[in-house]
Amino acid sequence: MDAHHDAHSSDGIAMPKPHVCSSQTFMGILLTLLFLTFLTVYISRFDFGSANMLLAMAVASVKASLVVAIFMHMLWDTTINKIFFISSFLFLGLLFLFTFADLLARADLETRHGRVAPLDPSEMPEFTSGSEKRFFDQYKSK
Repeated sequence: MDAHHDAHSSDGIAMPKPHVCSSQTFMGILLTLLFLTFLTVYISRFDFGSANMLLAMAVASVKASLVVAIFMHMLWDTTINKIFFISSFLFLGLLFLFTFADLLARADLETRHGRVAPLDPSEMPEFTSGSEKRFFDQYKSK
C-alpha cells in the first residue's frame, strides 16, 4: 500500500459507506420543490383568513423536510444524529412556548390593571426618582 492509502485507512474500524443519490432523485426533489414554491405563491393570492399562516407554514415545512432528508442526508444518517436533530426542534418549540406564555401573561396584566405598559419612563412613577431616573435621563439627553 502506498502512503496516501495508509493515511486514509480506517485501521480496522468499520466506517459508514458514503452514498450518492441518483440524478433522478435530485431531479425529482428539484421539481417537487419548484412545484411547492409555485403552490406557495398561488396560495398567497387567496384570502383564507386565519388559515393563511397555517397553509404557508405547512408548505414550508414540507419543503424543509425534503431539504433536510435529501440534501442534509438525514434520510441515510445514523439514529443518534436524527435524535439530536429532532431534539433541537423540540427545544426550539419550548423556547417559543415560553415566549408566548410570557406574552400572554403580559396581556393579562395589562387588562387587569387597565392600562398598557408606558413607553415613556416619565410616565412610570417608580422611575421618576433615584438611580433609575438618572439612568433614563442620560439617554433622554442624547
